[in-house]
Amino acid sequence: MFSVNEPVEIYSVFPVVMFKNQKNVEIFVHAFPIPDNSVLACVVHEFDILGVKIEDGGNTYVKCVVPSYEAIVNSASATNPVPSSGEVEILIKTDNQIFTEEGVTFKFLDTNQVNDITPLNGPDTGGTIIRIELDIDQTEGDIGDVYCIFWNTETIVAVGLPPYHFHCTTPELDTSI
Repeated sequence: MFSVNEPVEIYSVFPVVMFKNQKNVEIFVHAFPIPDNSVLACVVHEFDILGVKIEDGGNTYVKCVVPSYEAIVNSASATNPVPSSGEVEILIKTDNQIFTEEGVTFKFLDTNQVNDITPLNGPDTGGTIIRIELDIDQTEGDIGDVYCIFWNTETIVAVGLPPYHFHCTTPELDTSI
């Protein structure tokens, strides 16, 4: 039996970054429409990751677990390697076919200056305090402002005790993105 699915529109991904040394990070791709009873996958720069449909407050998401930066890099073809910037595109597959017209950007970050960020997720209503611990050599001097970026657009200057500990409070989830 042959069926034609309509294109899946991707609105956002959360989180939008993952550190290169992290493993098994859950990502949530906000997309619509996500067909019922279909096999779902997040495609992270050519790497297929089995996904699960989640419905929350009238929104639909595909939840996938990114195994590691190394897995993504090792799966990339020689003609399309992962860019040195760490930025990759995420698409959605339904029943082993890509039905997204445009993906969203996801970035793998170096960890040479970040010791820890906790927690990695929180409620859609916002208000979660994100703690950032930096690994800065005291001889480097002033590192300038530290920023938290939410939903690819909302930037908040982190506050705290420079040069090592900062925090940001998450805003409410922007479902219009």
